[in-house]
Amino acid sequence: MTQFADLTNQEFLRNKFDCSRFGIFKGRHNLTDTTTTPSAKDWTKTGIVSPVRDQGQCEAGWAISSVGAVEAAYRKKYGIGISLSEQQLLDCSTNNKGCDGGAAANAFQYNVERKLNYRSFYPYGGTQGKCRYEPLVVGKLIKSYGVGVSIDENKLKQWVGSIGPVTVGFHVTNSFAFYEEGVYSSDECGDTTKLVFNSSFKCGGQDLNHFMLVVGYGIEDGVPYWLIQNSWGTDWGEKGYIKVEMGKNMCGVAAYAAYPILW
Repeated sequence: MTQFADLTNQEFLRNKFDCSRFGIFKGRHNLTDTTTTPSAKDWTKTGIVSPVRDQGQCEAGWAISSVGAVEAAYRKKYGIGISLSEQQLLDCSTNNKGCDGGAAANAFQYNVERKLNYRSFYPYGGTQGKCRYEPLVVGKLIKSYGVGVSIDENKLKQWVGSIGPVTVGFHVTNSFAFYEEGVYSSDECGDTTKLVFNSSFKCGGQDLNHFMLVVGYGIEDGVPYWLIQNSWGTDWGEKGYIKVEMGKNMCGVAAYAAYPILW
């Protein structure tokens, strides 16, 4: 059993769902259809993936996954580890809604326009507060970003295999909370691109409602899967990760994907 076993469905939805919405569409990466895609990839084995975070009671998957993508891209390009502030996005990114949810592309757009502080300077607190952004702490890292809506899984595989970790929207349902190991497949979630939120930007309980970071893909017992880092701490899933069945756009994993392009 997981740490969510004692929550009612309503409590789980309120505490863990991240009412995502489509962001701004910008950026282009110089991949072509002839780019070679590895048959399997696990970026965690290269040392570029940041540790699993725990968003707590704040719907911060959009911020945590987008920061994780930037950190991985930076380590991949420059060979230097960096830890950036998710809390700054919660407090300062006005195109998002803090602990009431947001979108990865909007988070990347914020970093195009402004600098992200180091996590040690602006640590994660799990609640939305006053913006304390300090422009002199770190330089701008992103010059642009790529966004794909309703892409096929082969394109997502090409991005993950060639570019690096990619943040994706996901339709989380109740069975997801109880995931512990193996390849996850669900009849509860759909493969739709539709996003549901009301006028208060609260979750409508359907469709894409969470953001996570795809860090690889492979095959287990003959079943292809996506390796995805969640932001619910290491006690959930396989030490904070989940393997999601590939080839069915399971829970809309390829419905919305975004990645940063560094300077």
